[in-house]
Amino acid sequence: MLAWPLLVGVAAVLYLRTQPVADPLTIAVVGMTPLLAIPLLVVVLAAVFSRSLTLRATTAAVVAVFMIIVAPFDAVVGCRGSVADAAGSEPTATLLTANVLVGGASPEEFIATVTNVDPDIIVMQELRGDFLDPLRADTRMNAYQWRTEDWPGTERGTVVWSRWPITAVQPKPNGISSTVEATVATPFGDLSVTGVHLTAPAIAANIEPWKEDFAGLMARPTDRPAIMAGDFNATEDHLPFRQLLAQGWTDAHDNKGCGLDATWPSGGLPNAVMRLDHILTTDGLTTKALEVLPSGGSDHHPVVAVLAPAD
Repeated sequence: MLAWPLLVGVAAVLYLRTQPVADPLTIAVVGMTPLLAIPLLVVVLAAVFSRSLTLRATTAAVVAVFMIIVAPFDAVVGCRGSVADAAGSEPTATLLTANVLVGGASPEEFIATVTNVDPDIIVMQELRGDFLDPLRADTRMNAYQWRTEDWPGTERGTVVWSRWPITAVQPKPNGISSTVEATVATPFGDLSVTGVHLTAPAIAANIEPWKEDFAGLMARPTDRPAIMAGDFNATEDHLPFRQLLAQGWTDAHDNKGCGLDATWPSGGLPNAVMRLDHILTTDGLTTKALEVLPSGGSDHHPVVAVLAPAD
């Protein structure tokens, strides 16, 4: 009977979700935990028409576990609020984060996205100079006169552009990419903005660096209004990411009930399957609206959120 192998497989992935990750295959499988709903549906149908009380009871138990531990992060309940409506209605900061595929995304499409969304702060990852040059030259980007553009010691970089003054910058090498922390002087006070691009755990040699990247983020203070935004190369089904959230961070997707909202990959499959791109906030901020945007030629979808001081 197909139901039992499927049920065992689902239970195994749910178990692995709670364990420290050790290899790229496990990371990939655990990252697609929400898709377990598909085999679970098959098992539920089989159990309904089965005479086996054992199968029915076991299926009910596994479904209950799935709903309890997965639904709080991945339930599809629909985003609440429109970015266009929320921006400017009160003291807010609109932040756009985008992985531009080692500069391989379309600068023109990215500029068009920025023009349409009109964010106050832009966080870009996987940058190279040949992608930045068209942005620097385009007058539509002149509003972002405060810019971090230094990524020492790495092949590609992470930067923050802002329409408000940037008063402090700390770029940090991070494998072949970089992370940058900037203090932005917003209308509602100084805001710590960290542009994040963690090591991709796609090969065995990257597992430990990936964990070390998370350890570095966990040391960041959460007792002030702060944002971490970018490509975390992890979903909320990965234990290191949930441990980071437990330090006092909230994923803006969850704050607005955006459910699956996958951001990667943008091509090659009918739909993206993992949410690797996140905007995290401390308790000093609340999310008014959030949207996932067209990819613009990258393999990641940009994410934009309207943030405001918490009441």
